[in-house]
Amino acid sequence: MFGSDDKAPSCSSQDAPGVASAKSRVRTVRTSYPPAPCRWCGTEYVALHLEQEFCSPACRKAWGNLVMVRGAAAYELLMEWRSRRRWNLISALCALVRDWRHEDRDAGRTYRPRIFNPAKGRREMPAER
Repeated sequence: MFGSDDKAPSCSSQDAPGVASAKSRVRTVRTSYPPAPCRWCGTEYVALHLEQEFCSPACRKAWGNLVMVRGAAAYELLMEWRSRRRWNLISALCALVRDWRHEDRDAGRTYRPRIFNPAKGRREMPAER
């Protein structure tokens, strides 16, 4: 393509005005995020990626197991309410949630909503009410 005396054309920011050099186009990749509380144990940890919500795999698994058990109980009450139209089952569901909150408080856990907002693609603390 090029002769032995020809050199490959070089491109620099001086050759093309208005074009950013490769050095200025380098993206910085974030390696950590601000400290956030673990959803299970509440300890502060530094997240390694946006969607991380737990300080360790053990906390993530414990949370998942608890949510699975509680979800099954809530599912049964809601299906019973929907199929039989018994309004007192809604108060039973509220009592169930009340018991869960007391259980969490006794265990030292507080409810914290998710801090990763998938709609915006970033971590953010929800507004206080």
